[in-house]
Amino acid sequence: MQFPASGNSREIQGLPYGQPLQMSQYGNHPQQSAGMPVGQSQQMTQSNYGRYSTQPFQGQGQPLPLMQNQNQMAQYAGALQQSQQQTMQPHRMNTLSGLANPPTHYPDLSASRIGAGNLQQSAQQGQLVQSQAQQNGQGQMITQQQQQQTQQQMTVNNPPKAQGQSNEPMSKEDRELFKPLQEARSAIEGMLREDEMAIPTMDGLLSTVNHSLTYDQPLEGEAEPFKLVKRMNLPDQLFAEIKSRNSTAQQGLLTEIGRAWFIIDGILLLWDYSKENALQNIPHEAGSFVHTIGLIKADKSTFSSDIDFLLVIAGNEKIDVIGIGYSPSTSAIDVVYTGISVTSPSNATFTQIVGTSIRSRIFLLGNGCIHELMYKSKGTLISKLKMEGRHVKNWTAALEYWRHLLPVINFKYESDIVQLAMDEERSVLYALTKSSKIMSFMVEPDDNLSAIQTIDNPIGQANSAIGGFSSFYQNNVSVISLSVIPRKESNTYRLMAILSSGARILFKPQYTYGGTSRNIAFGHARSPPMTSGGYQSGNQLPTPLLQGSLVRGKYINGVFISSHRAESNQVQLFLSAVNTVRALNFYAEKNQNPSATYSELYQVKSHNLDISDIGEDVTFWRGDYDKAATFRRLEDNAQTLLHELITEITVPRNRRFVVLSVDGLQVFEKSRPIDVLEKMYSQGQMSDLLVAYARNFDNRPAYFAAIAIAIASQIGNDNPTAALRVTDYHPSTAAQFALQHLVQFTEQVSRQQMLYGVSLDKASSPKIKMDAMNLQISRLLRPIWHSYVTYRDPQTGTQSSALPKASLHDIRERLEALHSLLSHRSDIFNATDASFGGSAGAMTATSQGNKDPCSMPRLLVQQTIEAIAFIILLIEFNLEMTVARCDPELQNALLNLRYCDLITQKHGREIAKKLVTSLINHQIGQQLSIESISEKLQERCGSFCRPEDVILYKAIENVRRAKEARSKSDRDIYLSEALELFVKAANALSVEKVQQYAKDFQALRYPLGCVQLPLEAAEKADSQHLAYGYYLDGQSESDPRRSSYESRQTYYRMVTSALEAFDEMVEQIHSSGRDVAGTMEERTREEAYDYALHSNDELFLVTLYDWYLENGKSDELFELDNHHQVESYLRHRGAKVGDPRMLWKFYARRNRHYMAAEALRDLALNQDVDLPLNERVEYLAIALMHAKSPSTQPDERAPVDFVSDLEDLADVANVQMAIWQVIANAGESQGLNADLRLSKVQGLEKRLLTVQELYDEYAVPLQLYESLLALIKLSGARDDELTRDVWKALFDKAKNTASELSSQDKYQPYRNLTVNLGQNLYPSETAFPTSYVVTSLLEAGLSMPEAPFGWTVQACRDGHIPWRMVWETIQDLRQGQPPFHELSAEQYLDEQIAYILPRWIEESISGRERDGSYFPAVDVDAFLSSWLLESKRARAKPEIRETFENARNDIRKSF
Repeated sequence: MQFPASGNSREIQGLPYGQPLQMSQYGNHPQQSAGMPVGQSQQMTQSNYGRYSTQPFQGQGQPLPLMQNQNQMAQYAGALQQSQQQTMQPHRMNTLSGLANPPTHYPDLSASRIGAGNLQQSAQQGQLVQSQAQQNGQGQMITQQQQQQTQQQMTVNNPPKAQGQSNEPMSKEDRELFKPLQEARSAIEGMLREDEMAIPTMDGLLSTVNHSLTYDQPLEGEAEPFKLVKRMNLPDQLFAEIKSRNSTAQQGLLTEIGRAWFIIDGILLLWDYSKENALQNIPHEAGSFVHTIGLIKADKSTFSSDIDFLLVIAGNEKIDVIGIGYSPSTSAIDVVYTGISVTSPSNATFTQIVGTSIRSRIFLLGNGCIHELMYKSKGTLISKLKMEGRHVKNWTAALEYWRHLLPVINFKYESDIVQLAMDEERSVLYALTKSSKIMSFMVEPDDNLSAIQTIDNPIGQANSAIGGFSSFYQNNVSVISLSVIPRKESNTYRLMAILSSGARILFKPQYTYGGTSRNIAFGHARSPPMTSGGYQSGNQLPTPLLQGSLVRGKYINGVFISSHRAESNQVQLFLSAVNTVRALNFYAEKNQNPSATYSELYQVKSHNLDISDIGEDVTFWRGDYDKAATFRRLEDNAQTLLHELITEITVPRNRRFVVLSVDGLQVFEKSRPIDVLEKMYSQGQMSDLLVAYARNFDNRPAYFAAIAIAIASQIGNDNPTAALRVTDYHPSTAAQFALQHLVQFTEQVSRQQMLYGVSLDKASSPKIKMDAMNLQISRLLRPIWHSYVTYRDPQTGTQSSALPKASLHDIRERLEALHSLLSHRSDIFNATDASFGGSAGAMTATSQGNKDPCSMPRLLVQQTIEAIAFIILLIEFNLEMTVARCDPELQNALLNLRYCDLITQKHGREIAKKLVTSLINHQIGQQLSIESISEKLQERCGSFCRPEDVILYKAIENVRRAKEARSKSDRDIYLSEALELFVKAANALSVEKVQQYAKDFQALRYPLGCVQLPLEAAEKADSQHLAYGYYLDGQSESDPRRSSYESRQTYYRMVTSALEAFDEMVEQIHSSGRDVAGTMEERTREEAYDYALHSNDELFLVTLYDWYLENGKSDELFELDNHHQVESYLRHRGAKVGDPRMLWKFYARRNRHYMAAEALRDLALNQDVDLPLNERVEYLAIALMHAKSPSTQPDERAPVDFVSDLEDLADVANVQMAIWQVIANAGESQGLNADLRLSKVQGLEKRLLTVQELYDEYAVPLQLYESLLALIKLSGARDDELTRDVWKALFDKAKNTASELSSQDKYQPYRNLTVNLGQNLYPSETAFPTSYVVTSLLEAGLSMPEAPFGWTVQACRDGHIPWRMVWETIQDLRQGQPPFHELSAEQYLDEQIAYILPRWIEESISGRERDGSYFPAVDVDAFLSSWLLESKRARAKPEIRETFENARNDIRKSF
């Protein structure tokens, strides 16, 4: 931005005017941070936004009133000294995060929140202001305003009890909700008012000086103050009409209806400039030549409702009045002919038409005189209008006559009037003459017009007041036009005179000792911009920026637009508006240069042709947001509107201005401060533009805009009514850099504190982010905060929403975006961030033990979102009809309910609940489903208003009716409806209430209610199904899901208790000897079980099956139809819960043998189940039995591999059992001490071990040779040497045992060893070396002559060794192998053969041979024949020879 300079210095925020600039950290000064001036004695104070500003010492920067004499100067000096003493006292302000210390020049609104001491101080300050104001002629008005502000502030912080509010103490839940909300309300009220006073108005900016001359240009790359958004050529039809008539056209704007008008001789054309060629011909009776037209707002008490405006057409013959109906939404107009058409005065040429909306008075300017079109009506319809008396009255002539009759002070009649300006708010009509005189007239309510005053030389007054050195206020300058300053912009200034030099003069009322006069006087002079030279005393004159005189100018609500024609006939369009950021900067830091207080950003556009008319598109001020009080201040009597800094985030569009010229129409859009900052942020985090901004201006708008831009980026550009939307650059980029700058700026301010020696403790550290967020919340809530929820139509008496649905939806959308930003951007809004949390004090969440300072603002935002959603829902469901059904007391309470009460007061929630009751009653009365509205209430505003309360009320009423019903059918209908309602409101029922209602259903014998209600309540209590996961995961004591599980179990016990009650009821009948079958009690019980068993709640079914088993109903459980659920339950019970015995019984009961075998196998192998080893072995044996059992179903037959594996597993288990028995029965004499035996036994009982584990840990270390051989057999590993060693050890053991026996019994150990191991191990080649075993046994028998005959070979046969194997082994031994090479040994072998052959032959002949091997008859016969022929055999025992002979005969006979 460029600033006017004087010499080598330029004006920068924070520096006195004319003081040289000292460089910041972006320049050369090492101790300067962004936005912090140096070289000036300052005192650090903190504003209510957290921005540290500079406060001059010794009263510097106090507003200086215009002193008329030395006495006033002395009085002011005394008052100033008193003010300095009082400004040293600290002030306190509420914010959402706490109390802040605002600059001392802010009005003190904190008295009612601080206490009596500060209230007395506030009163003293009020007296000071009053004394100063009285010296300036403003005492009465300021004193009254001070009292009103104090009273309103006390009302805000101590709101009166709402009508019908309950005196009952709040519950703990209500206190937890409403206490922080009420604290938030107090903070919001304070911020709303402080925000209004922190941003300067025109009155505040111009009150210190009578002349301003500062203008700013945008920095390079900065957004233009006025952006050309639309350019349109005039319609082609217009040029065709002009050409056909060979004439010219007059033109102008009617922005109230979005039209431009054109007059071609007697033709009147209206152009809807929102479209290209929407030209409309308006027929009239004004004559063949139309002088001018005017648009007057129609008085609805006089004209019908379809007429919004009066189009007054002044022609050479008549003055014709046509009604215009206008639809802002479609931009369509309806032409209504009123019948008001009067003859024009003779020789009168009218040039301008103005009027009033009250009574629709019409004033015409013609021939330098003021005329009024006079008409009266007998009713409200157009057809009844009747013209009476003189139709057109020349007020100027009448006033001239009255002047002689009753002189009027300061009034002189002039008949050369060139312009009229109507101040409708103040009922004043201003007139400008050719000689630049200004006359004013009072528009009286009795259809009169009275003169007020005439200002003969307004330019001279201005020149004298500012010192008389400026060429812009000399005699050669004239007044071009007048613009009324409305109350919404200023309470002080009323009129602006626009001069040909480009300067402007503002007039304000004259003040007398009796109060405010109707007369106006010079108030402020605004000089045009200059390019060089400066405004100096003497003969040196400035060089104006705009060349040529001003041709046309208009001031419209803070925006000045003018056109200038240079000597080259080039037209320049000048647009300017108050530089809000500079004004805010001065207001916050009290700049020492009062003349620079009021600065304007300007823009110059070149134009080809003269400007015909200038106007503002009134769409910005019209529509829903006007009703929403977006622009209005908090005070009921406040007429000055809020500044755009406050409303820019809630107003849905920018202001637009229309410029009409011969070559077309242009529309300019005024950039708001947030638009400027957004473009800066879109260029990068620390762009040159942003650096320059940070150096020169207050940064509060910057960090406030950061959050606003971030919110807008979440909403997006899809919403055409969004208050903040971007078309030329991406909003998310701007939001990203804006939030980064917010964080960096916080760090910069912290460094400034350290550089300037300010303490960094919690109370004084900057809380920029929190304050920016709090300010965002207060500004978003402002449009609705003090607005009433409803208003009553005076005609119909019905209540409707005071705010339209679209407005509520837009505010809700922004609040949701803000809530999302606070919730998801933890990197910025972090509770642990020292720069976040607001100032200490009023509404800190930390005071309640919460370390998150954002929790309370977030609560307020969330509750407001739900409150708005609640009202929107009522609108959707016909709010008018809902309220109409309420009782008069509730209607009256609702009519007096404001949004702030609805959000923060319990009374507001009570009204909301009653409205829900009325709404649901209507839905039920219309036989409509309440499902939709209940879901919407819960979804949109669940914590705000619970419809469950009403549903429960209806359910309880149905239960009462069921108890009173006489027939079962009626009772069941009521109970069914009650259950349905209870289920819908289950999440609002406590455990005690569910139990109570379930018992009611049980007493009324309604089993469905006993089952369904507790189960639905359990589902609502654990909607995320955490309990089932907890159950499946093992039910750890420390698991946080345990509470959900226990909650569900509480509800499940209600169901099982009901089942027990129904069982007991049936049992009582049975015990009395009556037949239970077919009774009502039996049917009720069966229904209850059926409802329970068909539940979809898996965890409940688990609990129910547990209940079955705990109550000895296992057989009934196994027979249930829902066997799949039972099977899953038993599987889980066996695998996880620790009781797997039921699963195989379930399968066995249903003849599912394969599944039973699997369950038994899994049970035996389950290490988590504590089972004795013998039971594990038994389960495997039973599993084998089931696996081998035949089944009719193919899919229930056990696979061969499964059976084989199961057999192996059983064999290993048997070996383990054998080892266990050996160890358990062993004593210390066998080498096992008690501790070792116990540890080994425990190891065996813990689980089933593998072959390798048994071999390594038990068989080998404990020398369990029998088990070792069994393990070798099962493993299939072949190690002949190891096997022989084991057998040798076994035979040695048998030998040792035999040594202790008698000679007749010595064979027993050998026999037992062979038989036992043979039966278990044969025919394993790895564990049972048959040849070695038989040989070893024969060797042992050789030494035992007293042993029974044939015991060795019989032991082999009993050990399952076939006779053939024994025969072959003996034959091998007969070949002379020691010790069988001796004759005695050979005879011993012959004896064994003699024992074998008869038995072997008999078994072979009879087919009883167990091994199925064939009998080697040839080999045996050959052996016998050879043996019998040998001579040496003759000495053998006769019985042996006889046996051999008989055997040979049998062989030859049978084989």
